[in-house]
Amino acid sequence: RAQASYNNDSNGVSVYGVDISLPSTSRKEFFLYVYPQGSVRNLTVSILSGSTSLAKTNLSISCEQSQGLLFGVMTDDPSAYVGLNDIRALAGDTHVAQLQVKDLPDRAQGWTALDALVVSNVDTGILTTEQKQALQMWLARGGKLFVTGGINWQTTTAGLRDILPIELTATQNVTNLSALSAYIQSEATLDGNILLAGGKVRKGAQVLVKQGEFPLLVEKEVGYGSVYYFAADPALN
Repeated sequence: RAQASYNNDSNGVSVYGVDISLPSTSRKEFFLYVYPQGSVRNLTVSILSGSTSLAKTNLSISCEQSQGLLFGVMTDDPSAYVGLNDIRALAGDTHVAQLQVKDLPDRAQGWTALDALVVSNVDTGILTTEQKQALQMWLARGGKLFVTGGINWQTTTAGLRDILPIELTATQNVTNLSALSAYIQSEATLDGNILLAGGKVRKGAQVLVKQGEFPLLVEKEVGYGSVYYFAADPALN
């Protein structure tokens, strides 16, 4: 049995475990979902055979308060999203976690702590069927997914096209994003040679911002959650 345990606030021990089978010459990886209550700083991870401990190690962990906000950022350029740290939660603190595709859980339980996920300039075509199903369940329960376009829109959206609020078919170059400046009430001109990736807005989706006639920011509700598509790449100047 593989298990993780910690001393809880009730002067007891909370244990999470899973029964495992290990051939004599093998190397396997098992994943445990642990839901710590209170201020937990250490986990004890053990391998047991019956009541006999075969191996044990102690891990130092950091638990965020459930009242705060946790943003996951899956991108090749995290610096473009440092502004997320400045968002003020109604209660608790705001934290940003840099993730890779392999970090996304294949079971919905693993998504529970995440409030929003940003996906930009990574290949989502390698998402497994289980990861996609877990993602959709997370959205249905209130998750927020933000996907970007730009030059690399094809790889970024490869594994997410079925849930995007827009069917991507075309690109267009513009010289500014004045409509976005107006939407966020900013004086920034956002000038430059900017490639937008867009297409046909799907039924039930809402266009929040248009640059001319081109949908720039589109939203669609999925259960209690939402999927947002932004036609440009925020990492470009």
